[in-house]
Amino acid sequence: MKNNIEVAMQRAQGYWFIDGLSEILSGIMLALLGTVFFFRAQVQNAEQVFSASNAKDTILILGLSLGMATVVWLKQKITYRRTGYVEPRLENFGARLQKYWKVIALIAGVPFVLILLMLVFPWARAGLFYGMTWIPAAIGFGFGIFMFVQAKQTGLKRFRILCYLDFTLAVMLVLLAGLHNLNHALPAQLFAGPLSGPMPAELAQAMQTNMDYASWLIAILCAGLGLSRLVSGIFTLARYLQANPPVEAGDE
Repeated sequence: MKNNIEVAMQRAQGYWFIDGLSEILSGIMLALLGTVFFFRAQVQNAEQVFSASNAKDTILILGLSLGMATVVWLKQKITYRRTGYVEPRLENFGARLQKYWKVIALIAGVPFVLILLMLVFPWARAGLFYGMTWIPAAIGFGFGIFMFVQAKQTGLKRFRILCYLDFTLAVMLVLLAGLHNLNHALPAQLFAGPLSGPMPAELAQAMQTNMDYASWLIAILCAGLGLSRLVSGIFTLARYLQANPPVEAGDE
């Protein structure tokens, strides 16, 4: 059973998401990324691939750098004039680092371990080769876990629904990746050659196929994540505006 302090903290943190603006902007950003990856999956020309990569980087940089500033500006114009300002309770960097250092160390150590395994074991090379198509599903599970934490911290039911949708989408991507890998399985001896030698043509072509398919899956992931957040954000904003009409100057 929740105590009064926990409920108050959830309300304070949940107030930041009361208007759905954060979900709308994140949904737009994810939809744009999905469009870029959809384009990337269809092109083979090196110049077009480079353009898609630049577009992806631009969306990420602008989205991460300007996204929060845009949300704050919109809240000043829409939210704070209706229901006031409540500063969200945020942990400082040191507290977050102390809480999540194990996760950070695990993520940082995975590439190092993979490189060592690739140098020694052929099966690790095969795992990395087939693992490319599983990356979108892993990202989807990451979004689901993030929304689960957000739902727990804010007490918002719609975040829990988004969590379930993210996990469902990730499971669907797991199935698609598994079917693709089964239909494009390669002989084990292709992965047993020395890393210093040239890559076999069959393996190089299959790797390109996997990369293109992974781009398709990321496009599906971003489209699904973006659509769910756009719908949730727009619905939340509409309800918020209906329940909280603007305060007239004479009423302040």
